[in-house]
Amino acid sequence: MLLSGVIAGLTFGIAIGRDWRRLERLQIKWLPVLVLALVARAVAPFFPLALALYLIGVALTALFAAANWRLPGAPLVAIGSLLNLMAMPVDVDLLQAGGGRPPDDSLHEALNAATVLPLLADIIIVPFVRAAYSIGDVLIAFGGFLLPFVTLTRR
Repeated sequence: MLLSGVIAGLTFGIAIGRDWRRLERLQIKWLPVLVLALVARAVAPFFPLALALYLIGVALTALFAAANWRLPGAPLVAIGSLLNLMAMPVDVDLLQAGGGRPPDDSLHEALNAATVLPLLADIIIVPFVRAAYSIGDVLIAFGGFLLPFVTLTRR
């Protein structure tokens, strides 16, 4: 979500005629922490302790965003990451109704009556990509979008 948000913000910023070189003035702290977080999240499904590795990646993303709280969108990324740490179920029925298939990994579980904090689960269905997203995912993507977009459009 974060990477797609950043790419969208960069694309829209450049599409409206802004100079990408404005990004040079960004002072990003703890960039290696973000890289580690993204790698942990990407490789998590391939390891036996997938959930633990994924949660470490999400926590590192929140830590990175909190360290950069003054950057546009960073507080949204931090909040979204923290929300994602609280719940990871997916509403399988809604997802299938939207044409998607439930994730086949050890990271997600089906939303059920015993789910704590069901509003934080993947309940936002996006039919054209056949996927389900959570409120945390949306905040992360929007925060990621704002970082380059606001930086490019500020005068």
